[in-house]
Amino acid sequence: MKNLLLLVAVLVVGCSGSDGERANHAGNFSKIILLDVQGLWGGRDLWLSSSGTGMCRVVDQSGDKANPGLQEKRYRIAMSPTEVGALRSMLGRWDFAAIESSSRPGIPDEARPRIYLDDGKKANVAYRWMGDVKKGDAFQEIYVALKKVVETAAAENPVYSGPLNWKWYPEGFPQTEMVRSMEGKKN
Repeated sequence: MKNLLLLVAVLVVGCSGSDGERANHAGNFSKIILLDVQGLWGGRDLWLSSSGTGMCRVVDQSGDKANPGLQEKRYRIAMSPTEVGALRSMLGRWDFAAIESSSRPGIPDEARPRIYLDDGKKANVAYRWMGDVKKGDAFQEIYVALKKVVETAAAENPVYSGPLNWKWYPEGFPQTEMVRSMEGKKN
């Protein structure tokens, strides 16, 4: 019963407002991607569909003499409808297209996470240098929520473990280079 009430609340929130209002809010995602791997230290990437399925990878410096350099572990994601509803509810509080991206040059070795959101009609990318991420703003709240999705998936067994393949991305999602090329362009 509790889950049913939560689902109804999420549906009411998700369906309120006109089509024009809803199209501007991130809760309507069809695909969301987090690109957060820094070339020296590693990080995490996430590809998530509206159904709550997808893939993520965790990258670190666990290489050895036989396999030097950054290593990755890939994990499948299978969120429950309740988890997807909670993510949609959090995303729906923000106008993703209005999120300001960093405009300054980066500091050497500074990470710059990117979040790509496709609502089924348009896609946008927001990115921030880590020094520009502010507690409580839209970018930070979405970033933290997506990191938690990766942390949950990474508690399971990986489906792949090996050297980092920068060009890899799961089928059905845009290529990483395409997402990066959208930086600074708002639709």
